[in-house]
Amino acid sequence: MGALQKIVIVIPFFNESERLDFAQMQALFSDSPAVEVYCMNDGSMDNTGQRLTEWAAGHPRQVKLFHLPRNVGKAEAVRQGMLAALASGAALTGYIDADMAAPASEIRRLIHILEAGPDDLCAVIGARVRLLGWKIERNPWRHYVGRCFATAASLVLRLPIYDTQCGAKFFRHTPALESALGHPFHSRWIFDVELIDRLAKASRNLRIDPCVQFLEVPLQAWSAKPGSKLTAISFIQAGWDLLWILRKK
Repeated sequence: MGALQKIVIVIPFFNESERLDFAQMQALFSDSPAVEVYCMNDGSMDNTGQRLTEWAAGHPRQVKLFHLPRNVGKAEAVRQGMLAALASGAALTGYIDADMAAPASEIRRLIHILEAGPDDLCAVIGARVRLLGWKIERNPWRHYVGRCFATAASLVLRLPIYDTQCGAKFFRHTPALESALGHPFHSRWIFDVELIDRLAKASRNLRIDPCVQFLEVPLQAWSAKPGSKLTAISFIQAGWDLLWILRKK
C-alpha cells in the first residue's frame, strides 16, 4: 500500500474564543492520519490563543499552531497557512471558517471528492444551496446580498460559479497554486475571488478551460453561527474590491 497523501486544513482565527468548536475541529482528523490542521491565530486579543494552545498540545502530531504577531486579516492568515502547508509537502490543502459552519463531515466529503477526482481536477469548492432535505441555514438578508455579489463575481471571473464566498475550499498542490499564493491578496474579505481569478488566469494562459479544473459541490449541511465579523461596510468594501479585480483583468 502506498503512502498516504498529506492533507492540510488551514483555519484562521481572530478573537474566536466564544465560537471555538473543538469537537468538530477534532472530527476533521480523528480517524484520518493523513490530515493535519494548521490553526492560524491572527493576532487575537482575547483568549483564543490560549485556548488553541491548550487544545493543540493534546494533538501534537496533527495540529500545528501559528501565532501571528499582529492581525493581518483573514486573507493573509490563510495565504501564510497554505504556503506553510505546501512547504511541508501537502498534496492537498485548503481552508475553512473558524466557526465550523460547515461540519467536519462535509469538509471531509469535499476532500474525498478532490482526492478521488481526476488529476486535472485542481480545486473543489463548497456551495451553500438550499435544497429540500438538506440543512442550509443562512440569514436571509445575507443570502440575498450574497447572491447579488456571487452573480457579479461570476461575471468578473467569467466562470459559472454559484458561491464564491463559501468558507470551504480545497486545492491540489500544483505549480499554479504555488504561484497564485506567491504574493499577498489585495482584498481582506473577497480574497477567494482573487485566488480563483489567479488560478483561472493560469489555466487560460495554458489554453486550458478552467471549468474542467474547478468543481463546485453543494453542501448538505451549513449553519450560520452568531458572532460574524461581516458588517454592511464589509459588503460595500467587497463591491469595491470586486471592481478592483475587474480593472486588473
